[in-house]
Amino acid sequence: MFILLDRYVLRLTRISFAIGTAMFPILMLVIMFNVIMRYMFSFGSIELEEFQWHIYAIGFLFCLPMLIREDGNVRIDIIYEKLSSGAKKYFDIFGYSILALPFVLIICWFSYKYFWTAWILNESSEFPSGLPARYIIKFALFYAFVNLSLEILVKITSLIKGQKT
Repeated sequence: MFILLDRYVLRLTRISFAIGTAMFPILMLVIMFNVIMRYMFSFGSIELEEFQWHIYAIGFLFCLPMLIREDGNVRIDIIYEKLSSGAKKYFDIFGYSILALPFVLIICWFSYKYFWTAWILNESSEFPSGLPARYIIKFALFYAFVNLSLEILVKITSLIKGQKT
């Protein structure tokens, strides 16, 4: 059962990571275009500025689960590097179970409400020329934290079972 869950979550994480990393070259092009339009042609665009933030958010959020998978998350390295491998395991289980997972699940809960309200109200930007369909970025927030919570659960389970993810 765990192996099946791990494979599913790994696939989800890889897809999210691929989407997230693809956002950064797009973000760079949008920023360059926006700067050129603003400073060479004196044309500013609310849509492009909002689009920049949305692309950046998706890139950042969709890459977070891979940090957990690859053990790239920040720890208190001064303490952690001096611990034995068994103590590191318990340190990680504590950190993921008590600190990370509750926080991520709370964000999942509230971001779902945030997304659902935007969907029901067909929320758009507060600026007349801003982007429509604000629920898309709010769904991305919810999706990213669900993926992150699944990755944390897999990590906790693998640490308890003594398996490598």
